Amino acid sequence: MKLLLLYMELADYTVECLRALKKSNPEVEIHVVAYPVNPEAPFDFDFSDIGKLYNRDKFDHEKIQLFSDKLVPDLIICSGWTDRSYLKVIRTWKNKAKTVLCMDNKWLGTLKQKIACFGARLYLPRIFDYIWVPYHQHAKFAKRTGFAENRIKLGFYTASVSKFQRYYTANKLSKENEFPKVLVCVARYIPQKNLKMLWDAFTELDKEHDLSWQLWNLGQGDGFDRRVEHPKIKHHGFVQPKDIPAIIEKSGVFVLPSLSEPWGVVVHEFAAAGFPMLVSSHVGSHEAFVETGANGFVFDPTNKKDLKEQLISIFNCEPLELQNMGEKSTELANRFNHETWINTCYEILRNE
Repeated sequence: MKLLLLYMELADYTVECLRALKKSNPEVEIHVVAYPVNPEAPFDFDFSDIGKLYNRDKFDHEKIQLFSDKLVPDLIICSGWTDRSYLKVIRTWKNKAKTVLCMDNKWLGTLKQKIACFGARLYLPRIFDYIWVPYHQHAKFAKRTGFAENRIKLGFYTASVSKFQRYYTANKLSKENEFPKVLVCVARYIPQKNLKMLWDAFTELDKEHDLSWQLWNLGQGDGFDRRVEHPKIKHHGFVQPKDIPAIIEKSGVFVLPSLSEPWGVVVHEFAAAGFPMLVSSHVGSHEAFVETGANGFVFDPTNKKDLKEQLISIFNCEPLELQNMGEKSTELANRFNHETWINTCYEILRNE
Protein backbone atom coordinates (compact mmCIF):
# COMPACT_ATOMS: atom_id res chain seq x y z
CA MET A 1 0.00 0.00 0.00
CA LYS A 2 1.13 3.52 -0.82
CA LEU A 3 -0.35 6.09 1.54
CA LEU A 4 -0.33 9.83 0.86
CA LEU A 5 -1.39 12.29 3.57
CA LEU A 6 -2.17 15.85 2.52
CA TYR A 7 -2.15 17.46 5.93
CA MET A 8 -2.56 20.79 7.64
CA GLU A 9 -1.00 20.87 11.14
CA LEU A 10 0.72 17.58 11.93
CA ALA A 11 0.62 16.46 15.57
CA ASP A 12 2.55 13.86 17.53
CA TYR A 13 -0.45 11.54 17.88
CA THR A 14 -0.92 11.39 14.08
CA VAL A 15 2.76 10.60 13.63
CA GLU A 16 2.41 7.78 16.16
CA CYS A 17 -0.53 6.33 14.20
CA LEU A 18 1.62 6.30 11.07
CA ARG A 19 4.50 4.72 12.97
CA ALA A 20 2.17 1.97 14.22
CA LEU A 21 0.90 1.37 10.67
CA LYS A 22 4.45 1.08 9.33
CA LYS A 23 5.44 -1.25 12.17
CA SER A 24 2.42 -3.47 11.53
CA ASN A 25 3.26 -3.71 7.82
CA PRO A 26 6.77 -2.67 6.72
CA GLU A 27 5.63 -2.93 3.08
CA VAL A 28 3.46 0.19 3.50
CA GLU A 29 4.97 3.27 1.85
CA ILE A 30 4.06 6.50 3.67
CA HIS A 31 4.39 10.05 2.33
CA VAL A 32 3.14 13.15 4.17
CA VAL A 33 2.83 16.69 2.87
CA ALA A 34 2.15 19.03 5.79
CA TYR A 35 2.38 22.66 6.80
CA PRO A 36 5.27 23.77 9.07
CA VAL A 37 4.97 22.96 12.76
CA ASN A 38 2.95 25.42 14.83
CA PRO A 39 5.44 27.47 16.91
CA GLU A 40 3.06 27.14 19.89
CA ALA A 41 3.40 23.36 19.70
CA PRO A 42 6.95 22.79 18.41
CA PHE A 43 6.96 19.01 18.18
CA ASP A 44 10.26 17.48 17.19
CA PHE A 45 9.14 14.77 14.75
CA ASP A 46 11.28 11.78 13.89
CA PHE A 47 10.10 10.31 10.58
CA SER A 48 13.14 8.09 10.00
CA ASP A 49 11.28 4.84 10.71
CA ILE A 50 8.00 5.91 9.06
CA GLY A 51 8.47 7.38 5.60
CA LYS A 52 8.89 10.79 4.00
CA LEU A 53 7.72 14.16 5.34
CA TYR A 54 7.51 17.14 2.95
CA ASN A 55 7.05 20.85 3.71
CA ARG A 56 3.79 22.13 2.19
CA ASP A 57 5.29 25.62 1.84
CA LYS A 58 7.72 24.23 -0.75
CA PHE A 59 4.95 22.56 -2.79
CA ASP A 60 2.77 24.66 -5.07
CA HIS A 61 -0.25 23.02 -6.69
CA GLU A 62 1.68 21.81 -9.73
CA LYS A 63 4.37 20.17 -7.59
CA ILE A 64 1.80 18.38 -5.42
CA GLN A 65 0.04 17.09 -8.52
CA LEU A 66 3.26 15.90 -10.16
CA PHE A 67 4.35 14.30 -6.89
CA SER A 68 1.10 12.35 -6.53
CA ASP A 69 1.15 11.31 -10.21
CA LYS A 70 4.64 9.87 -9.77
CA LEU A 71 3.76 8.17 -6.47
CA VAL A 72 0.49 6.56 -7.66
CA PRO A 73 -1.00 6.19 -4.15
CA ASP A 74 -3.56 3.58 -3.11
CA LEU A 75 -4.97 5.69 -0.28
CA ILE A 76 -5.05 9.48 0.07
CA ILE A 77 -6.08 11.12 3.34
CA CYS A 78 -6.75 14.85 3.22
CA SER A 79 -6.90 17.04 6.32
CA GLY A 80 -9.90 19.37 6.00
CA TRP A 81 -11.20 21.12 2.90
CA THR A 82 -9.61 24.58 3.17
CA ASP A 83 -6.55 23.89 1.01
CA ARG A 84 -7.80 24.19 -2.58
CA SER A 85 -4.66 22.63 -4.03
CA TYR A 86 -5.21 19.54 -1.92
CA LEU A 87 -8.81 19.30 -3.18
CA LYS A 88 -7.76 19.70 -6.81
CA VAL A 89 -5.28 16.85 -6.43
CA ILE A 90 -7.89 14.67 -4.71
CA ARG A 91 -10.31 15.22 -7.59
CA THR A 92 -7.81 13.75 -10.07
CA TRP A 93 -7.63 10.52 -8.06
CA LYS A 94 -11.34 9.82 -7.78
CA ASN A 95 -11.99 6.17 -8.80
CA LYS A 96 -8.23 5.53 -9.06
CA ALA A 97 -7.32 5.59 -5.34
CA LYS A 98 -9.36 5.56 -2.16
CA THR A 99 -9.81 9.17 -1.09
CA VAL A 100 -10.60 10.14 2.48
CA LEU A 101 -11.49 13.49 4.04
CA CYS A 102 -10.72 13.87 7.72
CA MET A 103 -12.18 16.66 9.85
CA ASP A 104 -12.86 17.41 13.50
CA ASN A 105 -15.71 19.94 13.27
CA LYS A 106 -18.58 19.33 15.69
CA TRP A 107 -22.11 20.11 14.56
CA LEU A 108 -23.21 23.27 16.40
CA GLY A 109 -26.03 24.32 14.08
CA THR A 110 -24.64 27.80 13.47
CA LEU A 111 -25.54 29.83 10.38
CA LYS A 112 -21.91 29.60 9.26
CA GLN A 113 -22.00 25.81 9.44
CA LYS A 114 -25.32 25.61 7.59
CA ILE A 115 -23.93 27.73 4.78
CA ALA A 116 -20.74 25.66 4.66
CA CYS A 117 -22.75 22.45 4.45
CA PHE A 118 -24.82 23.76 1.55
CA GLY A 119 -21.70 24.20 -0.57
CA ALA A 120 -19.99 21.06 0.76
CA ARG A 121 -22.88 18.78 -0.23
CA LEU A 122 -22.43 19.78 -3.85
CA TYR A 123 -18.74 18.90 -3.93
CA LEU A 124 -17.14 16.87 -1.15
CA PRO A 125 -19.05 13.54 -1.51
CA ARG A 126 -18.23 13.58 -5.22
CA ILE A 127 -14.45 13.60 -4.75
CA PHE A 128 -14.06 11.72 -1.45
CA ASP A 129 -14.98 8.06 -0.96
CA TYR A 130 -15.10 8.38 2.84
CA ILE A 131 -15.00 10.92 5.62
CA TRP A 132 -13.12 10.00 8.81
CA VAL A 133 -14.00 11.91 11.99
CA PRO A 134 -13.26 11.61 15.72
CA TYR A 135 -16.69 10.70 17.18
CA HIS A 136 -20.48 10.82 16.96
CA GLN A 137 -20.94 14.60 17.25
CA HIS A 138 -18.55 15.06 14.32
CA ALA A 139 -20.44 12.41 12.34
CA LYS A 140 -23.54 14.62 12.60
CA PHE A 141 -21.65 17.34 10.74
CA ALA A 142 -20.36 14.80 8.22
CA LYS A 143 -23.91 13.69 7.39
CA ARG A 144 -24.90 17.29 6.75
CA THR A 145 -22.06 17.63 4.24
CA GLY A 146 -23.70 14.90 2.20
CA PHE A 147 -21.92 11.72 3.27
CA ALA A 148 -24.04 8.61 3.73
CA GLU A 149 -23.70 6.85 7.07
CA ASN A 150 -21.82 3.90 5.54
CA ARG A 151 -19.20 6.35 4.24
CA ILE A 152 -18.48 7.85 7.67
CA LYS A 153 -15.73 6.35 9.84
CA LEU A 154 -15.05 7.15 13.51
CA GLY A 155 -11.81 7.27 15.49
CA PHE A 156 -9.51 9.32 13.27
CA TYR A 157 -7.86 10.95 16.29
CA THR A 158 -6.41 8.45 18.71
CA ALA A 159 -3.79 8.48 21.41
CA SER A 160 -0.95 6.00 21.71
CA VAL A 161 -3.06 4.04 24.17
CA SER A 162 -0.65 1.18 24.81
CA LYS A 163 2.19 3.64 25.52
CA PHE A 164 0.18 5.72 27.99
CA GLN A 165 -1.22 2.61 29.65
CA ARG A 166 2.37 1.50 30.24
CA TYR A 167 2.88 4.76 32.13
CA TYR A 168 -0.22 3.89 34.18
CA THR A 169 1.15 0.45 35.02
CA ALA A 170 4.60 1.83 35.88
CA ASN A 171 3.17 4.37 38.36
CA LYS A 172 0.24 2.42 39.76
CA LEU A 173 1.97 1.15 42.89
CA SER A 174 3.58 4.46 43.83
CA LYS A 175 0.27 6.29 43.41
CA GLU A 176 -1.45 3.70 45.56
CA ASN A 177 1.11 4.39 48.28
CA GLU A 178 0.77 8.17 47.97
CA PHE A 179 -1.56 9.74 45.43
CA PRO A 180 -0.01 12.95 43.98
CA LYS A 181 -2.14 15.97 44.81
CA VAL A 182 -1.26 17.64 41.56
CA LEU A 183 -3.64 18.80 38.84
CA VAL A 184 -2.05 18.83 35.39
CA CYS A 185 -3.33 20.87 32.46
CA VAL A 186 -1.89 20.50 28.95
CA ALA A 187 -2.98 23.43 26.78
CA ARG A 188 -1.62 26.31 24.75
CA TYR A 189 -1.67 29.74 26.37
CA ILE A 190 -4.36 31.18 24.12
CA PRO A 191 -7.84 32.54 25.00
CA GLN A 192 -9.72 29.47 23.70
CA LYS A 193 -8.03 27.28 26.31
CA ASN A 194 -9.58 29.35 29.13
CA LEU A 195 -6.54 29.04 31.39
CA LYS A 196 -7.22 32.34 33.17
CA MET A 197 -10.50 31.02 34.57
CA LEU A 198 -8.77 27.84 35.76
CA TRP A 199 -6.03 29.84 37.47
CA ASP A 200 -8.56 32.20 39.08
CA ALA A 201 -10.74 29.33 40.30
CA PHE A 202 -7.72 27.53 41.76
CA THR A 203 -6.26 30.59 43.50
CA GLU A 204 -9.65 31.54 44.94
CA LEU A 205 -10.12 28.05 46.33
CA ASP A 206 -6.63 28.11 47.77
CA LYS A 207 -7.38 31.39 49.50
CA GLU A 208 -10.61 29.95 50.91
CA HIS A 209 -9.33 26.49 51.89
CA ASP A 210 -5.49 26.60 51.90
CA LEU A 211 -5.32 23.73 49.42
CA SER A 212 -2.84 20.89 49.71
CA TRP A 213 -2.99 20.58 45.91
CA GLN A 214 -0.83 22.08 43.15
CA LEU A 215 -1.69 23.01 39.56
CA TRP A 216 0.84 22.27 36.82
CA ASN A 217 0.50 23.77 33.35
CA LEU A 218 2.18 22.38 30.24
CA GLY A 219 2.20 24.53 27.11
CA GLN A 220 3.13 27.85 25.64
CA GLY A 221 1.56 30.55 23.46
CA ASP A 222 0.96 34.26 23.13
CA GLY A 223 -0.48 34.45 26.63
CA PHE A 224 2.48 32.86 28.39
CA ASP A 225 3.88 36.22 29.49
CA ARG A 226 0.52 37.01 31.13
CA ARG A 227 0.43 33.81 33.16
CA VAL A 228 -0.70 33.96 36.77
CA GLU A 229 2.14 33.57 39.26
CA HIS A 230 1.24 31.68 42.43
CA PRO A 231 3.23 29.46 44.82
CA LYS A 232 1.02 26.45 44.04
CA ILE A 233 0.82 26.99 40.27
CA LYS A 234 3.74 25.82 38.13
CA HIS A 235 4.28 26.70 34.45
CA HIS A 236 6.44 24.10 32.67
CA GLY A 237 6.24 25.60 29.17
CA PHE A 238 6.02 23.30 26.16
CA VAL A 239 7.03 19.74 27.04
CA GLN A 240 8.23 17.34 24.36
CA PRO A 241 6.51 13.91 24.33
CA LYS A 242 9.68 12.20 25.58
CA ASP A 243 9.47 14.24 28.80
CA ILE A 244 5.79 13.55 29.51
CA PRO A 245 6.40 10.33 31.54
CA ALA A 246 8.15 12.33 34.29
CA ILE A 247 5.12 14.63 34.50
CA ILE A 248 2.69 11.71 34.62
CA GLU A 249 4.68 10.07 37.40
CA LYS A 250 4.39 13.10 39.68
CA SER A 251 0.85 14.33 38.93
CA GLY A 252 -2.56 12.90 39.74
CA VAL A 253 -5.61 14.49 38.06
CA PHE A 254 -6.03 15.87 34.54
CA VAL A 255 -7.91 19.12 33.90
CA LEU A 256 -8.79 20.89 30.64
CA PRO A 257 -10.97 24.05 30.77
CA SER A 258 -11.22 24.89 27.05
CA LEU A 259 -13.94 27.17 25.71
CA SER A 260 -13.52 25.58 22.28
CA GLU A 261 -11.93 22.20 21.57
CA PRO A 262 -13.27 20.15 18.64
CA TRP A 263 -11.72 16.99 20.09
CA GLY A 264 -8.65 17.03 22.37
CA VAL A 265 -6.46 13.92 22.03
CA VAL A 266 -4.70 14.95 25.24
CA VAL A 267 -7.84 13.86 27.15
CA HIS A 268 -7.50 10.41 25.57
CA GLU A 269 -3.81 10.27 26.43
CA PHE A 270 -4.25 11.08 30.11
CA ALA A 271 -7.26 8.80 30.37
CA ALA A 272 -5.06 5.97 29.08
CA ALA A 273 -2.44 6.99 31.66
CA GLY A 274 -5.00 6.37 34.41
CA PHE A 275 -5.91 9.92 35.42
CA PRO A 276 -9.20 11.02 36.95
CA MET A 277 -10.62 13.63 34.56
CA LEU A 278 -11.94 17.17 35.04
CA VAL A 279 -12.92 18.35 31.57
CA SER A 280 -14.87 21.19 30.01
CA SER A 281 -18.19 20.31 28.35
CA HIS A 282 -16.89 22.16 25.26
CA VAL A 283 -14.12 19.59 24.76
CA GLY A 284 -15.33 17.08 22.18
CA SER A 285 -13.49 14.05 23.56
CA HIS A 286 -15.20 14.25 26.96
CA GLU A 287 -18.14 12.35 25.43
CA ALA A 288 -15.92 9.34 24.76
CA PHE A 289 -13.57 9.39 27.74
CA VAL A 290 -15.34 11.01 30.72
CA GLU A 291 -18.25 9.44 32.60
CA THR A 292 -19.42 11.78 35.36
CA GLY A 293 -18.81 10.30 38.78
CA ALA A 294 -17.19 7.16 37.37
CA ASN A 295 -13.86 8.58 36.25
CA GLY A 296 -14.25 12.32 36.73
CA PHE A 297 -16.45 15.36 36.22
CA VAL A 298 -17.53 17.66 33.39
CA PHE A 299 -18.06 21.40 33.93
CA ASP A 300 -19.36 24.46 32.10
CA PRO A 301 -16.28 26.45 30.99
CA THR A 302 -18.27 29.70 31.03
CA ASN A 303 -19.19 29.27 34.68
CA LYS A 304 -16.37 29.67 37.19
CA LYS A 305 -18.65 28.65 40.07
CA ASP A 306 -19.31 25.32 38.37
CA LEU A 307 -15.58 24.77 37.83
CA LYS A 308 -14.86 25.52 41.48
CA GLU A 309 -17.55 23.07 42.59
CA GLN A 310 -16.10 20.31 40.42
CA LEU A 311 -12.60 21.07 41.66
CA ILE A 312 -13.88 20.70 45.23
CA SER A 313 -15.47 17.38 44.23
CA ILE A 314 -12.04 16.17 43.15
CA PHE A 315 -10.27 17.58 46.21
CA ASN A 316 -12.78 15.87 48.52
CA CYS A 317 -12.20 12.43 46.99
CA GLU A 318 -10.29 9.89 49.02
CA PRO A 319 -7.11 8.54 47.40
CA LEU A 320 -8.80 5.17 46.77
CA GLU A 321 -11.66 6.90 44.96
CA LEU A 322 -9.20 8.72 42.73
CA GLN A 323 -7.33 5.48 42.01
CA ASN A 324 -10.59 3.78 41.02
CA MET A 325 -11.45 6.71 38.77
CA GLY A 326 -8.06 6.37 37.11
CA GLU A 327 -8.61 2.67 36.48
CA LYS A 328 -11.97 3.45 34.87
CA SER A 329 -10.25 6.02 32.65
CA THR A 330 -7.90 3.35 31.28
CA GLU A 331 -10.91 1.20 30.39
CA LEU A 332 -12.65 4.02 28.52
CA ALA A 333 -9.42 4.84 26.66
CA ASN A 334 -9.62 1.53 24.81
CA ARG A 335 -12.53 2.73 22.68
CA PHE A 336 -9.95 3.83 20.11
CA ASN A 337 -6.31 2.88 19.68
CA HIS A 338 -3.70 2.28 16.99
CA GLU A 339 -5.20 -1.08 16.13
CA THR A 340 -8.63 0.43 15.41
CA TRP A 341 -6.95 3.20 13.37
CA ILE A 342 -4.99 0.72 11.24
CA ASN A 343 -8.06 -1.49 10.77
CA THR A 344 -10.03 1.49 9.51
CA CYS A 345 -7.37 2.18 6.86
CA TYR A 346 -7.74 -1.35 5.55
CA GLU A 347 -11.54 -1.25 5.76
CA ILE A 348 -11.45 1.81 3.51
CA LEU A 349 -9.12 0.07 1.05
CA ARG A 350 -11.49 -2.93 0.98
CA ASN A 351 -14.45 -0.54 0.57
CA GLU A 352 -16.13 -1.84 3.75
